[in-house]
Formats: sequence, C-alpha cells, structure tokens
Amino acid sequence: MSSEHIAATTSDQSADRKFATPSRYGVDARNATESQPRKGEIRLSFGYFYVVLLWGKERRSMARFREDRKRYPVVTAANMPVLILVWSMIFMATSFAAVGSLKLLVYLFG
Repeated sequence: MSSEHIAATTSDQSADRKFATPSRYGVDARNATESQPRKGEIRLSFGYFYVVLLWGKERRSMARFREDRKRYPVVTAANMPVLILVWSMIFMATSFAAVGSLKLLVYLFG
C-alpha cells in the first residue's frame, strides 16, 4: 500500500470513529440536542473514592423511576456514611440559621 492510501484510510477511520463513539453517558453525539443539557454536575475526587452530584429536571417516566429505585436503593450499608454526612450538614446548617435568626430578632426587638 502507498503512504497516501494509508493516510487516507486512517483519516477516514478516525472520522468514522468520531461519530460512532457514544458519549460517556451512552448518548450518540449526533442525536443530542442543545435543549437537553444537564443543569449541574459536581465531581469531587478524594484519592480512594469520588463523589458525583448531578441535578436537573427529572425526565424519566414514573415506571422507570420506580424500577431504578428498586434496582439502586438509596438506603444501603455502602450509602449510609454519605447519607449521615449529608443529613448532619443539613441539620447543622438549619441549626446555625435558626440560632442566628433568634439572636438577630433579640438584638432588633429585645
């Protein structure tokens, strides 16, 4: 084979691969639309483990949502440390907000 033929074949294959490879979420880039972006995503890595927090509009059907909840339950032994941490942070934040609000009210009206 000539070097021109090899270069042309390689560039054709890489162009085909670019369109054939799905994105990391399994969606073909050619079918994705600009109107369906994810609202937010935070990815944190802590050496031996990582945390991903995604948020946005729920687009799954209720049947699929229920099936996913059965397949991937939230309350498991592996999830408990994170759930306890999140609930503790929420409790602390609301406690500080309540105490601060009460102190402000006493200062203003007391």
